[in-house]
Amino acid sequence: MASVTRLRLIPCSEDTHTSTRVATAACPACAFPMHGGPSMTVRAFVAGICRSPLALVLCFAVAPVLVSPHVSAQEAERGHVFEGHVRDAGTGEPLAGAQVSVVGRGTRAVTRGDGTFHLTGMAAGVHTLRADRPGYRGVTVVVVVGSARARRAVAESAEVVIELSPSPIALEDFVVTATISERAATEALRPVSVMTGDVLQRQMTATVAGTLASMPGLAATRMGPSVAQPVIRGLSGDRVLMLEDGTAVGDASNQGADHTTALDPSSARRIEVVRGPGALLYGGNALGGVINVIRDEIPTAAPHHLTGAATLQTQTATGSLAGSASAVFAIAERVPLRVEVAARTAGDLKTPAGTLLNTDGELWSGGAGTAYVADWGRLGTSFRGYRNHYGIPGGFVGGHAEGVRI
Repeated sequence: MASVTRLRLIPCSEDTHTSTRVATAACPACAFPMHGGPSMTVRAFVAGICRSPLALVLCFAVAPVLVSPHVSAQEAERGHVFEGHVRDAGTGEPLAGAQVSVVGRGTRAVTRGDGTFHLTGMAAGVHTLRADRPGYRGVTVVVVVGSARARRAVAESAEVVIELSPSPIALEDFVVTATISERAATEALRPVSVMTGDVLQRQMTATVAGTLASMPGLAATRMGPSVAQPVIRGLSGDRVLMLEDGTAVGDASNQGADHTTALDPSSARRIEVVRGPGALLYGGNALGGVINVIRDEIPTAAPHHLTGAATLQTQTATGSLAGSASAVFAIAERVPLRVEVAARTAGDLKTPAGTLLNTDGELWSGGAGTAYVADWGRLGTSFRGYRNHYGIPGGFVGGHAEGVRI
């Protein structure tokens, strides 16, 4: 009857006189337990432990396989193989694509779909492993590889598990503007400049034209601190189209330089400027360019809690004080509401030559917007009130003799 021999390799002896891997097994012919160093194994065979000549021949055939220095040297050269898992610390789900590397060495591995990794060629000793994955906080662990005690502990316990805690990556807003119908890529190319976030807050003035005056290719014509019109590449007035949330602004700013644009930039989320031939897609009067002030006055989604923003500004030259506040909240599960109010007051402009009379102004604006948000889309409406009372100084060529109030 045929017999099956099971062999289990144990770590190399820590004796400094030999690096040969030792095997513990039973002789397939005489059942004699073979263990210890190579010399002990050979002496056991020579002493005639096996009971028959056939068994003795079989034992000598098996012994070189068990104690071959050549096999042990190859295994030592390859090093150890370290295995483990990488999981989510909150859910326990395996994480694929995590990189596990040995600190100070070039050994590294990437976890598979089930979260497992294999590090080959690990030398005996203490190693520091580093696990990283986008969207998670990196973790460093210390492992011991090589000693008999550590290998038995690994064999008898569960595999090493590294848990990573989520750490979201904060990215800036990426705005995509779409059209109703499909267009070719060459038709969609147009130079667009966007002012938003902290840059918008730092450049904020009483007018849209003054806010954008620092952008390349833009300037502002002024008839006092409260009156300004944008100039794009030398064109202004009715050659520049003003939009608010994509809708044309109906005011008298294109009738003359003494009329300001009926837009208060204090509550704007961002301002877009379209220049070049692409601006003509908005109409024939947009030869100079298009300026779109975006407030998101009609909410696009119902928030789970109240959100809002507030600003406060002042200027020393005119003694002006301006402020705005807005809030968005849900009045029903699918019905959000946005409300906003802004005000500004300013005195006459003070210059090194004296006070420029009739340059004071007072502005008030407010608005509200709501929408019904459904799975098929949304339906919304908004209302805005605007009142701007300001003065234009006189006494210059082409102006009023004593100024005028608008």
